[in-house]
Amino acid sequence: MEVKIPDAFVSNQDIDDDLMVEYEGEIIKVGTFEFDHTTNIVTLIFDETIKNKDIEVGYFGFEMSFSSEFFEDNVRQKIEFDDVVEKEFDIIAEPEKMPASAISKMGQPDSEINPSSIVWTVDVFNLDQDTRSGEFTDILPEGLALVAGSVKLISLDIGIKGDITPVTGGTVDVADAS
Repeated sequence: MEVKIPDAFVSNQDIDDDLMVEYEGEIIKVGTFEFDHTTNIVTLIFDETIKNKDIEVGYFGFEMSFSSEFFEDNVRQKIEFDDVVEKEFDIIAEPEKMPASAISKMGQPDSEINPSSIVWTVDVFNLDQDTRSGEFTDILPEGLALVAGSVKLISLDIGIKGDITPVTGGTVDVADAS
């Protein structure tokens, strides 16, 4: 039997070890497992000990590291185990460099002298949870007005090195901005 370990995990060594299970209150060896670090495949090799035994659950374990390449573009990743259990885990890695603050605001006038408009960019970083709703309130300086239909919400990803990129297809026109 073979189990593919997701590419999010890496190891620099092959592993050969015993496959142990609990049976009638005792831990017994029922075979071996081999891990090939070049393919990320674990091969389970059962021996005769397992025959005629009612064993429903067994496990094997060994230490691996997360691949930094897996988190290069986005520290939020879903890791799927494509096996009979079909488990998936949501993992959030710690970026090497975080933005200076959770909220930043920057204005870019259309000209340096006598500008007629300013494009405001507000970045909000929240790695702790997936933000699906919220409210943003800002007081515009005197003499400025919001242009109807000009507000856009752009989802951002932060990579493991702290690089920030817009999510493809992650732009939403906000119609109810006032």
